[in-house]
Amino acid sequence: MKLKTSNRYIAIIIGWLIVIEGLANILMAVLPQFDLSLDRILIHYLHYVRFFELQRVTNVLAVFIGIAFIALGRGLAKRQRSSWRITIGFLLFTIVNSIFPSLFLPTFIYTVLMLILLLACSRAFNVSNMTALRTQQWLALISIIFVLTYGAVGTYLLRAQYEGLHDWVDAIYFSLVTYTTIGYGDIVPLTDNAKIFTCSMIILGVSTFVAAISVIFGPIFEKRLKGVLSMVSRLNNLEAHVIIFGANAMGLHTAKLLKDQGKEIVFLDPDSRMLADAESANFKVVLGAASKEDVLRKAQLTQAQALICTSTSDAENLLVVMAAHALRLQNKAKFRIIARIETPEHIPFAKIAGADEVISPSMLMGDSISKGLES
Repeated sequence: MKLKTSNRYIAIIIGWLIVIEGLANILMAVLPQFDLSLDRILIHYLHYVRFFELQRVTNVLAVFIGIAFIALGRGLAKRQRSSWRITIGFLLFTIVNSIFPSLFLPTFIYTVLMLILLLACSRAFNVSNMTALRTQQWLALISIIFVLTYGAVGTYLLRAQYEGLHDWVDAIYFSLVTYTTIGYGDIVPLTDNAKIFTCSMIILGVSTFVAAISVIFGPIFEKRLKGVLSMVSRLNNLEAHVIIFGANAMGLHTAKLLKDQGKEIVFLDPDSRMLADAESANFKVVLGAASKEDVLRKAQLTQAQALICTSTSDAENLLVVMAAHALRLQNKAKFRIIARIETPEHIPFAKIAGADEVISPSMLMGDSISKGLES
């Protein structure tokens, strides 16, 4: 459990470091576009932590890379293995960019350190979020790449027949603007050949993107929807189950013991990161504050056999006990309420609040030590 917690914090820290790198890339690309004294001051100080030389990577590419790093940072914080692999590739590109055509030491040092950190902590990123792509999905991806290449290369070769189109950046920009049907009008075809080619881009691009998006993301959305419906169905059909508030070490250990007895377990917790451990152990989970009636009803408390509060906070456990007891009286339900209370002085309050049984780990430990010394 300690290892999982440590890996989670490591992943969050590394994720934020990558997000900072992404924000720095975007700032370095955007700030020079504004001729403001404040920006000059920012650029002057940010020069010492610059991750990409503007002369080596165009502003547009720097923005794309910055956005990519921000997205990857979010994936790394969730310990996703795929995000770890992609980040390694981006960092390798950053290292190459910091060396050629001349060495830019701050970028090189920071990126190498990040690369070493990611490789050293590779075991922390073990959450799989990738599904195997079907043949149709691979074809859709290839089609998108082909269409983007077709538009960029074609417009670049015909650049003399377009007004405002001069280099590869203009060609890529015009292709994306055309495919997304935005059409700013800053680049205009001048000849019939250019107009015909632009028409072919629109027809080919729009049809390809619509088909590709449905093929690539359709199964993913379908799987997510089925998962949500399945979870809702399983929660609605629960009866005589045990609800545990607090997906901590004690809660997970208790759940495993009850599962061995054939009990159905549902975890309640307001922290999605804590619930991730319970969900990975194949327990049903409900995200939300267990002191709220709608959350307790979502977990089907009135049909449950028992509610066990294992939070390390006495205050949280007391609030949940009070809410559960009120719901029990309101629906004339028969589930038991078992509460963990660390401070002995709080035990009477838990019983007054409606707990049928109160367990104090500190008192149990004291009794066990006392008995052990007596023997």
